[in-house]
Amino acid sequence: MKQNEKQTREELIDPKLRLAGWTVLDKKYVVEKSKACLETPVSGMPKTHENPSGNGFVDYTMFGDDGKPLAICEAKKSVVNEEVGRVQACLYADALEKQYGVRPIIYYTNGFTIKIIDGIYPPREVFGFHKKDELEHLIQKRSHNLVDNVPKAQICGRYYQMDAIAEIIKNFQNKRSRSLIVLATGTGKTRTACGLSDIFIRNNFVKRILFLADRKNLVTQAKEETFDKYLPDIPMATIIEGKHEGAKDARIVFSTYQSMLSIIKDTTKAPFGIGHFDLIIVDEAHRSLFNKYAEIFNYFDSLMIGLTATPRNDIHKSTYKVFDIDTDTPNYEYDVQKAVKDGFLVYYRALERTPDILKNGVTYDELDEEDREQYEELFTEDDGIIPEKIEGKQFYSVITNKDTIRAVLRDLMEEGLKVNNGDTLGKTIIFARDHNHAVMIQEEFRKMYPELCNPNATNGVDYCVVIDNKIKYNEVLQREFKNKQDIRIVVSVDMMDTGVDIPEVVNLVFFKKVMSKIKFWQMIGRGTRLCENLKVVSPSKAYFERMTNNISRQFYQDKQGFLIFDVCNVFNFFKLNPDGREDKTDGVLSLNQKIFMEKVALFKAMQNRYAMLTLEDKDMYVAIRDGLVGEISSFNRNYIGVQNNLQYVEKYSNIANWESFNQQKFTEVKKHIAPNIIGESDIEFARMFDYLAYRFSATKLVQNNNFAKTAKAIYDLAKYLSNNKKHIGEVASHIDTLNHLQTDDFIKNTTATGMDAIRIEIRDLMRYIEREILEPIISDFDDQISNFGDAPDDDVDFTTTVDDFKSYEEKVKFYISKHTDNNLIYSIVNLQAYEESDVLTFKDELLGLAKTQEEYETLFHSDKEIVHFIRRNMEINPSAIQEFLDNQKSKGRTDAQLAYIKELIIFINKNGKFERKDLLKEELHFAGLFDNLQIVSLLTDLESVL
Repeated sequence: MKQNEKQTREELIDPKLRLAGWTVLDKKYVVEKSKACLETPVSGMPKTHENPSGNGFVDYTMFGDDGKPLAICEAKKSVVNEEVGRVQACLYADALEKQYGVRPIIYYTNGFTIKIIDGIYPPREVFGFHKKDELEHLIQKRSHNLVDNVPKAQICGRYYQMDAIAEIIKNFQNKRSRSLIVLATGTGKTRTACGLSDIFIRNNFVKRILFLADRKNLVTQAKEETFDKYLPDIPMATIIEGKHEGAKDARIVFSTYQSMLSIIKDTTKAPFGIGHFDLIIVDEAHRSLFNKYAEIFNYFDSLMIGLTATPRNDIHKSTYKVFDIDTDTPNYEYDVQKAVKDGFLVYYRALERTPDILKNGVTYDELDEEDREQYEELFTEDDGIIPEKIEGKQFYSVITNKDTIRAVLRDLMEEGLKVNNGDTLGKTIIFARDHNHAVMIQEEFRKMYPELCNPNATNGVDYCVVIDNKIKYNEVLQREFKNKQDIRIVVSVDMMDTGVDIPEVVNLVFFKKVMSKIKFWQMIGRGTRLCENLKVVSPSKAYFERMTNNISRQFYQDKQGFLIFDVCNVFNFFKLNPDGREDKTDGVLSLNQKIFMEKVALFKAMQNRYAMLTLEDKDMYVAIRDGLVGEISSFNRNYIGVQNNLQYVEKYSNIANWESFNQQKFTEVKKHIAPNIIGESDIEFARMFDYLAYRFSATKLVQNNNFAKTAKAIYDLAKYLSNNKKHIGEVASHIDTLNHLQTDDFIKNTTATGMDAIRIEIRDLMRYIEREILEPIISDFDDQISNFGDAPDDDVDFTTTVDDFKSYEEKVKFYISKHTDNNLIYSIVNLQAYEESDVLTFKDELLGLAKTQEEYETLFHSDKEIVHFIRRNMEINPSAIQEFLDNQKSKGRTDAQLAYIKELIIFINKNGKFERKDLLKEELHFAGLFDNLQIVSLLTDLESVL
């Protein structure tokens, strides 16, 4: 930590001035044009006992080419608040204004925090210092007025667009530097932005504008279809994928958030100063952008306008906070209902089309023979158990059912709105879950409707195409879909759900779960635009606007509305969850950042329990501390995120500040240090195991209630590898460790050092676990890092055992395997008649294993099922089978009959139960082997021992 003003200047302030292009003079009291001068003398300061002459010396004065001061900076040492110097800085500015006739821009800083007073807006924090030309422009702006403030009708002549612009101008004139505007999708957000830009530029109110969007196609669409068209004489440039040729000289720059961040992140290489843009227009402003790309908004010192189609009640309060709005009321709102009423948009009807398989799942006993075979092939567990039911929710994220896809496509082709007098399916967007799902939809469509497919595929065009970021040259397909007629169905994965302006779209298919209310409204917005001369066969406009339920269709020249096929219960979800699923984007850390914080949590836990640590753990404690300090010390100080948190980077680069590491320090590291961690580019699944390993040790040391969940995750991973991947040599060589992870000894006796050794040994094995197996185990954890306090949770039951991780079924199986001498189990395994009293006695024992009566009854619906379960999970004694066969042979059974009886017993062993109809199973080849008397005799013998 810098302790005095001289150090603060030399190590913090001077480098930031040089970064802005200023030459900082070595000599004091010298005034030189175009330089940052030190200790510039001034007179006319208030006379006090300490300063009877009224003379003073300005810490820094930045002079322009004309020799007049552009800005001054009052510096204080880094250990005091920068506000201490505000009044002093203002007095210096007063004195210089009297001397030179121009009031300089005022900075005051402690090296870490820099604040500015520009004479236009209230004091505010800035990332750094402005360049010389930027300061000149700031001073000139003081005299700029928006005299000609009427938008051009050809750009945005609708009343609400003009009203929105008027509100923004009014907000800026009231000294508010940020505005948030809500305009429903399709009502012309981009045109409004263009009209406002035209006003600002022609009044010289802004010099340069930055238009930000989150996708390349949105950036190019805004520039090429609106700004180029209506402002052809304004120099413009586009920044995509980090290429910024011509951007420095452009009045309006269009960029994706990702590209802009990539070129300014390292401030020593940034092509733009902090004041290069004096207006930023944020397309589709919502909280995730301000969290993910906060460094952009922290770096640039500019006015900001946020545009969004999200209704006011669905905008998160943190977004309002970004725009300095205390209430949940944006500066202007024009919602979809108003737009429909005014005739500027059309509305929708949502059709409930969620298939039964997604609502209710699949129950084995309800399937026909053909479907049962497919069910057995897909879902039979490794131990041969066939689950009674697969829940519907599993089909959303794990299973893609082709019959469901075909049913959805058939419904779309039959019920979707048609155009060209009813001869052609209207343009349709299907929102798919992921790329593989999208490809399956496309493939099934080709199988079902080969006559509609395009055999030539010019430009990749087909009736049904996939558009997502895995398709190379997907922009070609987007243009074809927008401007031509050959593509009728686009299957999209997170590409066509926002910012795509295709008025001809009349059918939307929600074929994925949607949890975000913002995403929900964005997807709906794909269909709301008006479209003339569509020649659509459709219900009336009144039907879509809920004024009638008459669904009859007839010919209309223009688009009346659009249909949404809700395949995934999306609308019901938002009725039950009006705010959508909680958005956890605030403070969400990457996997490497989570690992870093779990190391911090482990360090804190070890410090709190230092006296209890083994010698090896104490060595590990030192190694973790040194590693954390070393990683922070290696930060690139030129990065925006590091600069913004430099005070904390300096603090935690000092090993002394890790002593007495309390919860306040933990929170500081999480907030100010962790987001700047980059970490290793290692195998993702191995790093996931690192995360669990550090979490295991940390939560165990402080007996935190997350310990059981963490231990179970490690147990599940080890169990999966040992049960399913031991045929792989690398896994087999670590089988003893994997088995150890499934024991109580591991849970109770593993030290932090021991866990770390295990982590290093088996982390690479995680690559053998399929993503769909591993991710649910990992994703069960909150995004938030362990946030335990300094004291243990005394009310936590810390008696975790491996038994706690097993399902009730697993517990019963284990219990049976360990009690083979039980009367009931012995009788079943040896094909002997059992007593009903033995069943009831064993039932009491099984009830003792269950947490609740309901858990027991879920597995055992009747007492008879106990017998079936035991038989299914225990191998019948081969000598008992042979004894039964010998008895049958004594009754004159032929060799063919005996072979059948043996097959039948094996079948009964596998399935647990036997019914007379099972004799007719094709695989048992029963037909013709026995006469009626033999059948009766055999059944009597079997039923006597089953």
